[in-house]
Amino acid sequence: MACGWYEGQLKSWLSGYKFHHQTRYQAALQQVIVHQWTQYLLHKHTAPDIAVLMPLHTTRLVNRGFNQVNQTWQCCIDPYLTSKISLLRTHNTKAQSNLTGIQRRKNTRDAFEVKGVMTGLKVAIVDDVITTGATMNAAAQACLDAGALQVDAIATALTPLHR
Repeated sequence: MACGWYEGQLKSWLSGYKFHHQTRYQAALQQVIVHQWTQYLLHKHTAPDIAVLMPLHTTRLVNRGFNQVNQTWQCCIDPYLTSKISLLRTHNTKAQSNLTGIQRRKNTRDAFEVKGVMTGLKVAIVDDVITTGATMNAAAQACLDAGALQVDAIATALTPLHR
C-alpha cells in the first residue's frame, strides 16, 4: 500500500522533509498518511498484528538527526508497534537514490535482522518511498526468516517505474 506516487507535491514534501528537514511538511505528510492508513485498514480483512518501521543504520540516523519514517508514521501505527520485536539495519548500506536496481538489491542483501520472534504474525513494514522494492524485499525476507506469516509493504510514496 502506498499513499501516492512519488511525484508532484508528495515528492516535494518528502524530499524537503527527509533531506532538508523542512519540518513544515510533516503535518501535510501526516494528513495524507492518516487518510490512506484508514483506507488500508478499512479494506483489509484483518489488520496487521504488528508494524515495524524501516530502520536507518545508526550512522545515518546520527548524521540525519531523525528517522523520517518514524516522525511521519508514528501517529498511525503506534498501536501496532511493540518494544519486543524490531527490525534492525545491520549494515551501513550506501544511499539507494543513485543506484541501479541490481546495485540496490546487492546493497541491501542481508542488511536487516529481526530482534524478537515473528512466528505466525502478520507484519506491516513501513517506509517512506519504494522505488525498485529492493530495500523492502530485503526487510520482508528478514521478517519471513523470523517466522512472519505475512508481510505487507506500506509506504508514503511509490516511484512510478514506467512513466
